[in-house]
Amino acid sequence: MIAQAMVDASSGHKHDRLPVTRWLLHDDFEVVCGLARLQPEPIRKIIAELLHEHPIRAQVMSKVLVQQIESL
Repeated sequence: MIAQAMVDASSGHKHDRLPVTRWLLHDDFEVVCGLARLQPEPIRKIIAELLHEHPIRAQVMSKVLVQQIESL
């Protein structure tokens, strides 16, 4: 779920990014991070950065980040 949020946050389409923005502020975000044994604040910061990056740069960044998360 966290990896998908990173992919959606790097999308060039607002309709993909908007749900991610909302999810970052929801209690479920912290629950999911806890289940994944990840600290929510660093993940929130990374996803927020992806949301504000240029879509092409964000897509490159998200691919690397998703690989790192999947290898944990």
